[in-house]
Parts: sequence; C-alpha cells; structure tokens
Amino acid sequence: MLARIAVSRVAYMLVACFFLIASAVSTAVPAQASGTAGPIVPIHLSIPSIGVDAPVEQVGLTADRAVESPSQWMDAAWYKLGYQPGADGNAAIIGHLDSTTGPAVFWKVGQLQPGARVLVDDGATTLTFLVQGVATCPSDQCPMQQIYGPSEVPRLNLITCAGDWNPQAKSYSERLVVYTVLQGFQDTGASTAHNCQFVLGFQTLHDLIPAEVGDCTDDESHNPANGDALQHATGGLLVWRKADNWTAFTDGFHTWVNGPNGVQERLNTQRFSWEANPDGLPQAG
Repeated sequence: MLARIAVSRVAYMLVACFFLIASAVSTAVPAQASGTAGPIVPIHLSIPSIGVDAPVEQVGLTADRAVESPSQWMDAAWYKLGYQPGADGNAAIIGHLDSTTGPAVFWKVGQLQPGARVLVDDGATTLTFLVQGVATCPSDQCPMQQIYGPSEVPRLNLITCAGDWNPQAKSYSERLVVYTVLQGFQDTGASTAHNCQFVLGFQTLHDLIPAEVGDCTDDESHNPANGDALQHATGGLLVWRKADNWTAFTDGFHTWVNGPNGVQERLNTQRFSWEANPDGLPQAG
C-alpha cells in the first residue's frame, strides 16, 4: 500500500528517517583502492533496474548528530563526512522513501536483487557497484560500522526508511540498507575471515562479553592518525584507545568499556564520568 505522509509530518521526516552517528564510527577518508578509478565525489546516481536517475547532494550531521537528509524528495545525498565511493570503506548514500504526495527517490530500493547495478559519477568518472544484499533493522539497532565504517574493499550502501510510521516518536520504525560492492571486488572481502584471532585486551573483552562481540573478521590493525588499535568482529568494532588505555567494543549503538570498574555498558551518545568528554555528551548513569 502506498505510504502517504501527512503534511504535519514533513518537518519531522526530514531528520527522523535517518541515523544518529555513533562517535566510534570512523569518518576518515582512506586512499584510493588499488586498481580503481575512484574515489570520487558523487553528483549523480543511477539504478537502471528500478528506474532511479537522481542528482546527488552532499549532507553532514545535524546539531544532534543525526545524518542530514536530502533537501529534495527525488534527490539522493552522499554522507560527506564518511567514505568516498571508490575508496576502501563503506560510503553511504541516503534517500527518502516517500513524500507528501507519493513515492520518493528510494521507494523501490527494497526490490533490488543481488547483482543489480548501482552507478555513481562525478561528471567525468562513473563507478559501478553491484548489489550484494538488502536488509532491514530496527531504527535504534542498526549495525553502524557495517553501514558507515571501515572496509577492506570499496563499498556503497543505500539507506532509506522502512517499517511503520510512529506518530508519537515521529519516526519510521526501521531502516532499510542496500549493501553494494565495487564491481571487480565482489569476490573479495568476505564478511568472515578464517585465520584471524583476538589477542591481549581484545581477547579479554571478547571473553567477558562473547555474545556481543561475536567472532573476529580480521586481525588487529592500527590507526596511524591517533595510535588506536582496531579490530572488526561480527558484532561490531573493538577499539583500544591510546589516549586513555581503555579497551572498548561498540555495536554502533551501545559501547562496552573495560574500564576502572570492569566492563560497563553505555549508549554511544553518552560518556562515563571517568571518560574524556570533549563534546559534552550526557553522563551515563
């Protein structure tokens, strides 16, 4: 059934359809992937199988750290604080599901099948991505690292609303994500690495909360910009913070920190009293 949105809901929909960005999600833009023509700053999106042919705006974050939405119903928008299409990492393009009068630009993205082509260009270079899968998640439980975070291959994720409109929360109940990979990389970067292992503090935290962390998907690496250690897992991302020597795990919504009081859980939008808090985030109870 065609979802139509009352005019009174429009102002809320402009921000309610998309995500709060967790502070643990990387926004570093890596170097060009080997053998590709990218990365590019996209200005146009085409999805031939569902008839999408749209300009691409650039968006960042609102004051409350929600991803901004496209200014026009039939425009898409690249999240400019994240990865560029064509670079190793999860680039993200956002689009409205519907409007005040009917379907919007991403109305049919949930119909995309594996192998469907998604093309983005900057006016000179066109990159072709291939759909790998479509998934929905509760709006407050989506895998943020998988959608916006690092990746060993160039990926592009399409994001829109799904589920039911909740007039009390002024938001849709779910998000829909189309996962794609740059053509030529579809047989690499499998989601689970077979030879990885947890060591030291990451092994300790995994053993304390194994159900949340899950299995490793790569070995530990280091961020040269700040010296932090990082390791991806099926449940999210492990981080050793050089600045304070604590080890943490985030699923993109919650964070577990192995700190002075043992393992404690908080929202990513909160900080414990003993943590550095340069952004003045609310204190966890």
